[in-house]
Amino acid sequence: MGCASSTKWSLAASSRCTTWRHLSPGPHEDLEGFLHAIEIAINEIGYDVVLPSSDAETLALSFGRDRLNTCVPYPSHDNVVRAFDKLDLAEGARRAGLMSPRTVIATDEALAEIDRPVVVKARLHWAPGDQSSSQRWEAEVAADGEEAARRAAEIRGGGGEPLIQDL
Repeated sequence: MGCASSTKWSLAASSRCTTWRHLSPGPHEDLEGFLHAIEIAINEIGYDVVLPSSDAETLALSFGRDRLNTCVPYPSHDNVVRAFDKLDLAEGARRAGLMSPRTVIATDEALAEIDRPVVVKARLHWAPGDQSSSQRWEAEVAADGEEAARRAAEIRGGGGEPLIQDL
């Protein structure tokens, strides 16, 4: 079993089950470099399957699967993206009858209505192939509408689509 990461001794690389360690940039830092490093590791060792440890790695491997000479065990890339889309997930949970926090796109109107703490997050933490969004967006709790609007603007300014979610 092998592990690729941006540091030689990541948590996964520290496992006694890990035989090979491969250096690669993070996919959100350098998608092309990440896929190239994975491609080299597959060709050197002959891995039969690749599995990620994060959402960015999952999305990157799904996005670049056609160039990898191994199994990337996922459905179509569109379906993989939908699995990480926080708005689709919340709406799907509601349709299935599951409790889910109210989640809406952070429009000016939605932001103006905030009168309590909310979570502001990107619809996708990161999207491969989207050159306008090179960073990974973490969710933040905003105490009020002003803080929520500030965080939504940061996400939007960096190429992400901000959401507001009940705390």
